[in-house]
Amino acid sequence: MAASPTVPAVQTVPAAPAVQTVPVGEFDAPRGAHHALDGKLESRGDPTMIDASHLRTDETEIRESRGKVADAGIAATLRHAPALPRRRGLWGDLRYVFTVALGVRRARRELVVREREQLEREQTRRRHLAAIGRTAASAAEFDQTQIRRARDSLSTINDDRNKHASQVGDCDAEMETVRRERQAKAAAHQQEIEALEAEQTQLQSKYEPLLRESAAARRKATDLRNSLIKLDGRIRNVEAGRGKWADKASQAAELAALRAERQGVARDEPIIAAQLDMLVPRIASIEAARERVRRKVAERNEEEEEDRKRSDELLSAIGAKRKVVERATADAEKARERMLAELGERLYVDRPADLANHLAPIDGIDLELGDGQRRIMEIKEILTSVDRWKLARGVLWWTLILAALGAGAWFYLQGQIPFLPPP
Repeated sequence: MAASPTVPAVQTVPAAPAVQTVPVGEFDAPRGAHHALDGKLESRGDPTMIDASHLRTDETEIRESRGKVADAGIAATLRHAPALPRRRGLWGDLRYVFTVALGVRRARRELVVREREQLEREQTRRRHLAAIGRTAASAAEFDQTQIRRARDSLSTINDDRNKHASQVGDCDAEMETVRRERQAKAAAHQQEIEALEAEQTQLQSKYEPLLRESAAARRKATDLRNSLIKLDGRIRNVEAGRGKWADKASQAAELAALRAERQGVARDEPIIAAQLDMLVPRIASIEAARERVRRKVAERNEEEEEDRKRSDELLSAIGAKRKVVERATADAEKARERMLAELGERLYVDRPADLANHLAPIDGIDLELGDGQRRIMEIKEILTSVDRWKLARGVLWWTLILAALGAGAWFYLQGQIPFLPPP
């Protein structure tokens, strides 16, 4: 990268009879006499000097003053350091507070803009240099030693970059394969789960009627058992002679009727028992089938979760490998661009005639870089030129003025000013 031009401290110009400075808005060069230099100075060129016919309309633009050197009739001028304008006296101190507040703010904003523009110019210059290096490396008519060496290095870098790019493509293909397999397994799992849920629904449709039938049979069995217990109790009471009987015959008749009723009720017990014996195995079989389906669903869900975790881990591993290879590809690309820029820089220094058209834009960028760097130096000098003592005096004067105004207003509101009527 070309070094940023600096502003010379001393410059020789033709002798002029007077010293003059041009005030420019908020920023102005400090006024004062120029120092004379002893000895003869040779004139030297400055890439940041601007012809008088192209002076910028800039707030911080400074026009060189001219002075005379008593020795040998050679005139020399010193560059005035840019600074915020200062005036003497109380009014100058009061005004300097606002000058600093506004001028420093504006200078800082311009400094940010200028530095960003400088960075963009440097990037543009680097791209032009890389384009020149690429042109020279690909053209057969350039056969210098440094170009041949650059071609060999570029060939090695290109091979590494192509290899890394191929590895990136392999990683992408592997990740796509893992994703497809995962989607296929997820779809198969979904289908299997749907089939098991359909089977479970079918078993449930058979299970519920059996449960209702079994509950009804159990209720009948309970009622039968309760009826038999009651009849047995009544029979025992009759046999024991409890109750009022007219004679033995009526007691025997009642006992016979109770035993006949019990026999009639007991006839339904085998039927209910057979019904329960038939329902219980069927219910147990359906419950076993439902439990088997639930276990299958749980196993399939567990397998699906494990497969998903395994796929995620595999994708993470491949993604990490891809990042490493992609970073290596980016490093190879940066090394390639850096080598092309270095080759372009060497060619810019050598300035071969065949590349004159390609070098012209870089010359313009270098001029812009020099002018921008000079402007940045001026702004930084402006920011460091704040007279702290003058600023402190201005702040103190403003404090005293505001305090006096406040005190006067307070006394006026209290009616303690004799020559003014109270409010």
